[in-house]
Amino acid sequence: MADAQAALSIIAALALLLFKVVVSGLSHPWSIAWLPDGSALVTERVGRLRLIRDGELDPRPIIGLLLSVGDGGNPPISFDAGNIRNQAQNPGTHFGAVLRLEDDDTVHPDNPFSSRQGDRPEIWTMGHRNIQGMTRDSVSGRLWANEHGSRGGDELNVIDGGNNFGWPELTYSNEYWGPRIAEETSRTGIADPIFVWIPSKAPSGLTFYTGNVYPKWSDHAPLGRRKHAPYAESAEISFARLDDKLDGT
Repeated sequence: MADAQAALSIIAALALLLFKVVVSGLSHPWSIAWLPDGSALVTERVGRLRLIRDGELDPRPIIGLLLSVGDGGNPPISFDAGNIRNQAQNPGTHFGAVLRLEDDDTVHPDNPFSSRQGDRPEIWTMGHRNIQGMTRDSVSGRLWANEHGSRGGDELNVIDGGNNFGWPELTYSNEYWGPRIAEETSRTGIADPIFVWIPSKAPSGLTFYTGNVYPKWSDHAPLGRRKHAPYAESAEISFARLDDKLDGT
């Protein structure tokens, strides 16, 4: 009952918000992050990172930084004579990986795969399916991400360089038509998720809130959920508390 009342309280607060168009001209904007000076970074589905400052969209996309690449899609989409998603376990491609670049779009010299022959040197981590939100925790300094599983198995992960997160060889997900995708969910040498959602909640976006304007949100990580929202028709906001499991230690 307490969870239901909290969810209804949040929905009631959202209903009082006013919405207006700030900028136009974005191609399928996907996620937004606010910078200390009040400007905003916006990702586009086509893969660009854009900057909004003083209510204006910078016409030049931003280069550099960390970016994620999905696994390519579900069967029967194929690549190199196999399911394309299997490439998430191939460090010779960018599928299913987080990439780390310098500001001038060159490879960061400390990347963990940069000295391995045949591997893509841009790779920071691998074995991802479809990252939806990625943010840095100002308390611990660590990078966090949530990502979609298939049918069940959405994950919250700490993105430490060099880690393999296992997709699709290790997962809690089922195929959309029923059977398990993998027999294993954990293995030595593979990074385990911090949290797994079953059934899928389709997380969208992720941030850490440590301010005092909304005291009940302080030290929580708000993230959107796009399905299985029992108190709204299509979406709601969920919260993960920064306790001993989520503080990056």
